[in-house]
Amino acid sequence: MKIRKIYLSLLSVALLWLSACENDEYDGLTDPDPIPSAAITFPQSVESNGVARIEDNAYIIKQNSIAAGQISVQIKVPEGRTIQELTRVTGQRFKNGTPVAPNFSPALPSGATAAANQVPNAAISRNSAGNLPNTITGAPGNMVTYTISTTDFPAVLTDAEMPTVAVGDVIRLFFRVRVDNTEQEQRAIEVRVYITG
Repeated sequence: MKIRKIYLSLLSVALLWLSACENDEYDGLTDPDPIPSAAITFPQSVESNGVARIEDNAYIIKQNSIAAGQISVQIKVPEGRTIQELTRVTGQRFKNGTPVAPNFSPALPSGATAAANQVPNAAISRNSAGNLPNTITGAPGNMVTYTISTTDFPAVLTDAEMPTVAVGDVIRLFFRVRVDNTEQEQRAIEVRVYITG
């Protein structure tokens, strides 16, 4: 009888503990940003080993954008899901120095020279207001393309210290996507386009 009471007590404690372990990624208080209802991926970030390059919670895309005349980012959701629109695009450009293969991981400037090496000068986050057009091609569809012309570069990504796009620059983008026919936008996802030429 005593063993049964101990067993039931331990079982009750375990159930209480498990019920307290909720997914608090979205609790309405500490992180009110919507959790993605569909997996959003960026096919261009996939390396030769078939795995997407993700560092610092950002997808990394290496791209020969100057020669192509544009920065191009493909955004994809699984088959059967549909990207309706980009509700917000926030961008920033920063200098990353000379890349040393195989490490192309772009790191944000910091310290006293940060402002001179990024545009806009203040660092952005996933909650920053949109500052770029949100026009895409291919919507509605399960894969769309977002482009920025490098010959007619957006004014918000240039200043006196960084007037033109150069090799080694990184275009940091936060995309908010509306999937299917819901009104809810997905949590902002960061992409860093590393300009290789």
